[in-house]
Amino acid sequence: MIGEEMLNILIQVKSMGKDKADFVMIITTENDAIKSLKDEIPPRTIVIPDIYANGQFESKRRNSDMIFDLIFPLPSKDLKIGEIEKLDLEVPFNLMGSPLYVKGFNELKYLKDSSPNTALIKSRFEINKLDVPKEIEGEFMYSLTGEAELEFNYEKKYFKSSKVDLQIKMKSKVDKGEYTNGNMDIDMTSKSKYNIIFIEIEK
Repeated sequence: MIGEEMLNILIQVKSMGKDKADFVMIITTENDAIKSLKDEIPPRTIVIPDIYANGQFESKRRNSDMIFDLIFPLPSKDLKIGEIEKLDLEVPFNLMGSPLYVKGFNELKYLKDSSPNTALIKSRFEINKLDVPKEIEGEFMYSLTGEAELEFNYEKKYFKSSKVDLQIKMKSKVDKGEYTNGNMDIDMTSKSKYNIIFIEIEK
């Protein structure tokens, strides 16, 4: 099964004091399967509270950071134009109750300055290494790959925009046995494009 969609996201950051902010996202979706309903589907508003000034969440919600590591990635050090840094990434993956991780990398390259004090960064990510314990029988695969271009204002330290192409593939094949309706097969591919723009920072 293949699904393709375009997500247009406007972002507003609202300072809540004590080095925390609320992240407000207004999302509109374009999908081939729902084009005829486009005018009937209102934008979605998602609010993520209590993000720290460094862009991280409280530890109890750490899993939520994963998507932000892809759409708003930063190198661990200052890069010069043309320099590359490869960052390790891992995505939580619950496999039939077993809390595993899919591991990979995000490669960042500082391409140029797209405008004064604004870096244009190219991102290429590949997360597909899933080590399944031998005690879990079956065949499993999870892959998250894609590319992004990001504009980061390094003087005022905020992202101006982010464009992300993301592809997710997941496969599983399990013999559930004769008492549980036989085999279970899942083979899924989804493609998404994110177009993200900061619109406002409120204090």
